[in-house]
This record gives sequence, C-alpha cells and structure tokens, in this order.
Amino acid sequence: MNSYGNCERAKRPAVRLVSNLVRMPAITEERTDEVRQLRSCLNDLLSLLALPAMWSGRESTQIIETLLDTLIGMLRVDFAYASLKVPASGLPLEAARLANRKNEYEPAALGRALRVWLTEVASAFPLAVPNPVGDGEVRIARFPLGLRDEAGVVIIGSARSDFPTESETLVLRVATNQAAIALDKARLFELVDRERAEAQTARAQVANILESITDNFSVYDRDWRVTYFNREAEKLLPRLGLTHEQVLGKNIWELFPDLASSEVYEHYQRAVAEQVPVEFQLFYPPLDGWYEIRAYPSKDGLAVYSQDITARKNAEQALRRSEQRYRQLIRALPAAIYACDAEGRVTLYNDAAAALWGREPEIGIDLWCGSWKIYKPDGSPLPLENCPMAIAIREGRAILGQEIIIERQDGTRRWILPYPDPIRDDSGAVIGAVNMLVDLTERKQLEEEREQFHAKLTTMQLQEMSQEASRRRQQLLVKIEGALRRIESGRFGLCFLCGE
Repeated sequence: MNSYGNCERAKRPAVRLVSNLVRMPAITEERTDEVRQLRSCLNDLLSLLALPAMWSGRESTQIIETLLDTLIGMLRVDFAYASLKVPASGLPLEAARLANRKNEYEPAALGRALRVWLTEVASAFPLAVPNPVGDGEVRIARFPLGLRDEAGVVIIGSARSDFPTESETLVLRVATNQAAIALDKARLFELVDRERAEAQTARAQVANILESITDNFSVYDRDWRVTYFNREAEKLLPRLGLTHEQVLGKNIWELFPDLASSEVYEHYQRAVAEQVPVEFQLFYPPLDGWYEIRAYPSKDGLAVYSQDITARKNAEQALRRSEQRYRQLIRALPAAIYACDAEGRVTLYNDAAAALWGREPEIGIDLWCGSWKIYKPDGSPLPLENCPMAIAIREGRAILGQEIIIERQDGTRRWILPYPDPIRDDSGAVIGAVNMLVDLTERKQLEEEREQFHAKLTTMQLQEMSQEASRRRQQLLVKIEGALRRIESGRFGLCFLCGE
C-alpha cells in the first residue's frame, strides 16, 4: 500500500506536465528543446507503465536488473546501482549497469564505493562525488525502493552538471516506485514458493522417515478412514488377504470388524476423545503375533505405530519359565541360598535360608540378608552394611573364609560360613550377588565337645598317673620298711641281695 501511494504521488507531476503541454499555445522556436524533453519524459513515463506487466511472475533479481537496464536506456547517465535487501539471509543483493558497456564493473565494488551514501536521507541529494567508475566527479541521486527503504535503494550517477533534471527525477521516482510494488509482489510470491517448497521438502522427509522405520505406521482421519500406511504396514496386508487398494480410504472398523469389539477400539476412541496418546500391547490372532501399539491423536485424526514384539514376548516367556525352574531348584536345595540386587535388597531365598534365619525376609525390603542380628567371631556386633554380602556387592569380589555368628529373633545363635559371590551383566557391571550359607553350629559344638573331652581325658590320665606313682611309692616304702626291719633283726646280707 505504501509503495502504491508513492507511485500515485509520483504520477501527479506527470499529469501536470501533460496538461501544460496540451494548454500551450503556439510553440516558439526557443522552447523547442523544452517541449522535446517534455515529450521524451512523457514517452518514458508511458514506457514505465508497461514494466509491471513485464515483471509479473519474475523474481526480485530479474526485476531489479530490468529496472537498471531500462533506466540506463532512457536517461543520459553513467551508471545505475541497486542494493536490494534479502529478508531470508539479511544480506544485500547488488546489481549495477554502466552506460559504457565496454567497462566491466563488479556490483560489489561499486557498492563499496557508494556505501557512504547508501544510508543518506533523500533530501541530501543530489551530491557531487568522485566518479566510482571513471575520472572526475559525478552527480548522484538516491531513490528508495519502497517507503523507508524497506526493499532497498537505487543510486543513479551522471557526469552532467544538471543531473538530475525535473523530468529525470520524475521518471526515476515513478520507475523506483513501480519496482517497489513489483518487488513486494515478487517477494510475496517468493515467500509463498519458499514455504511451499519447504513444506514439500518436510513432507518428503517425513515420508522418507516413515518409509524407512521398522515400525508399522498408519494414519486415520476423523472418520476412521485409512489415509496412509508405510511399507512395513503394507507387508502385513497379504497375510490378512488384503491389497493396498482395498485398504486405502476405507473405514478401519469395517475392514477389521474383530478390532471393533476389542480393546483396540476402546484405546483408539479414548485417544481421539481425550486427545491423549495411548500405548498398549495386544495379541492379534489373524497375524498370530504380539504387537506393541502407540497411538497419537491430532485434530485431523490418529497416527498409529505398531511393532511386532512376538520374539520379545517369547523370550520373556522363556525367561520366566527358566526363572521359575531356577527358583524351584534353589528352593529344593538343602543348603541355605539367597540373592540380592545391586542395592542389597533381598530378591530370592529358599526354605533352608529362612529356616536358618528363623524368619522369612520381605522380598525387595530386607537388606543384605535375612538375619536378625550379626556378630563377629569374637562376639562383637557386626553392622549389616559391613557383612560379607554387602562387601561382595560393594567391592565386586567373592568373600571366602569369613565366619560370622547370626542371632535369631528367639535369641538363639548359629555359627555361619558365608560364600557371597557377585553377579555381573554382559558389560561386567555388578547387578547383585548370590550367597550360600554353611551352618557351622554343629561342627562348632563337636569341636567344643572334643576339646572338652580332650581336656577331661587329660585330667583322667593325670589322675591315673598320679595314682600309679603313689602305688609304686607305697610299694617302695613297704620294701624299705621290710629291709629296715630285717636289718634290725640281723638278717642283712644275702637276703637283701636276693631281692627279698
């Protein structure tokens, strides 16, 4: 609207010139040149009126280049330069034309020479400046492309001292205003074309992505008609006895009546009604497989991703069976065995472990073991966080030969030799540990009884040896007494030597 207003204002002097020309009486010889100039100006203005039709559908660069060529051809000037603002990049688009076509001059070089005057206000022109394309000086005039130079500027230079004349100023204003209007339209079309191209590119990229993903992807409009499905989804159609043409554009509930009475219908309806994404798993008998489905609503309908997870489900089922067998095996073992995760929470224990602890720990709650209290062999308390199981998980190593004493809730104590060993994943990270508890209580009792027996035996042996020594001493004393009596009775000699 602003450029159009400028153009209308620029046409008013032309109308006045034409009116004056019509009202003029007989033209004198002295005014022949002025009339010729007026007629030339009128012809130039009429020529400019044809430019908008020529510029229709053209790009901005073509418009500005045509403008400069036209001005160089119409006016007696040395050069024409234009600096066009490009909104997309923010960088100027420059163009230049010289009256002497033998001289080649880069637009950027001419722009650098004129840079200091590109931002001058229009009232400061015309100006006499050094000729940027030749010798001496030239007079330059600056004309905005649009109101406040929003599209760019045009600078015209001429070595003539009378440049620009009134008629030349009129022609330049009309031409630049016409160009500004055309540039506005061209930029609008360029913006639309660019946005259309970007949208097409984005759609193509999305389509390429959707065609390359391994998930089955389909789109339904608000009437539940199938509007798109990717290559992976199309691979399922032969297994359902359908073709591409039989599915596209059809109502999904009519195509698959079995889905209309399943949880799929409920989930899809909820997603659209509440505008919330939904995710669920489903076993679909016609395809004999498990599918993980994620549906995302929009104002236009519903986009659905589905992935075949049959292999994963089979693996999970096999793992559960294996885990069940493993747990049954652990529970059947006579040895006390339990396991903890990486945080020390008890995840598994068998009946022998519960019997040893005198209680059943809470899975996922009890830490490190199911013991009520733990003591060191010397009888001093051992904190749970420093028990062998905790050290094995924390340090990632097996603990061997460290005896402990556990105390049950009823106060009874048991001697235990634990064998905690870390469990690692494929990367080597510790994810828990398993521990076997060997009850040493009976052995300890036997050892104590043996020590007591040995001590008792030693005492008895000492007593027997003492009694034997006393008996022998008594016998010796008897012999000595007998000998003394014999000596006293005068029977000393041969009898004594014979051992009497």
